[in-house]
Amino acid sequence: MLSYRVRLKQLSGSRFPLHSDTLWGQLCWLYRDGYGESSLAEMLSDCRCGNIPFCFSDGFPAGYLPIPAGGAFSELPVHSGDKKAEIERMNQIKAIKRLQYLSVEQFERVINGERIDLAAQGAPPDIEFSTQTHNSIDRITNTVTDSSLYQETLQYAGEMDLYVYVRDDFEDILFICLEQLFSHGFGGGASRGLGAFECSKPEEIPFFQPASPNCYITLSRCTPAKDMPLASRYKTTVKFGKHGQERSKQDQPYKKAAVQFEPGAVFWGTPPPDGICGTLIEGISYHYPDTVQCGYSIAVSARIDLL
Repeated sequence: MLSYRVRLKQLSGSRFPLHSDTLWGQLCWLYRDGYGESSLAEMLSDCRCGNIPFCFSDGFPAGYLPIPAGGAFSELPVHSGDKKAEIERMNQIKAIKRLQYLSVEQFERVINGERIDLAAQGAPPDIEFSTQTHNSIDRITNTVTDSSLYQETLQYAGEMDLYVYVRDDFEDILFICLEQLFSHGFGGGASRGLGAFECSKPEEIPFFQPASPNCYITLSRCTPAKDMPLASRYKTTVKFGKHGQERSKQDQPYKKAAVQFEPGAVFWGTPPPDGICGTLIEGISYHYPDTVQCGYSIAVSARIDLL
């Protein structure tokens, strides 16, 4: 597998964050449109056999990576006995609990077994939000309905980093499709110009590889496979996915709910040799038996003691 980092500059507001599974699904549709249904079926067959052609991370603020969900990697403020100092210590702990990201430099220190001072860790710029007001359209008369104004919330994340692991024989195809996807728009509202990004030239980076790793950290939305370690720390979320392309316009556009681990989950055990963990979720649709959901994640080898 080859590993790359792509710097993205947001050109228009988006309705949804840049999640790895949504990006994977949209790219599969583009691949089908460009190379045919049989090519997509062959690619999914490779995934089921463990020969995964590519995997994305979530989109992270430029220069940052997700903070690990657990493990002994931080130095916390100590109790001093002084009331004023204790209040300051509690405020620092509250700020630490709100942290979502580490700078790349701090992340590399953590995966190499060092302990860092989280109280001194800076945070990336906040995501900006705005609202747009729209009219609802009556689908029968195709006219604006009375008293039908609604507001749509859009987010602006500025510059973001996307990490990509790709099989060498799939590299050229992947980046052609990826550039098409981001120039057209990502997520809901793409037909109206939302979710457009400018892609920098992919920068090849080495695998994060510490000496004597004892665990690995996910950089993507992950659905764990049966063979993944039980010793783990993670935060969960529930994904209510939606079909893409022509299937999104049918009577049942939604998929079944799926439980996912958020980026930053830590699993203590032998890291996967190709840098990818997780599974392909089958049976996720009520009406389309061939529908799948991406549960793969980039897995970064690390050296972190288990608390």
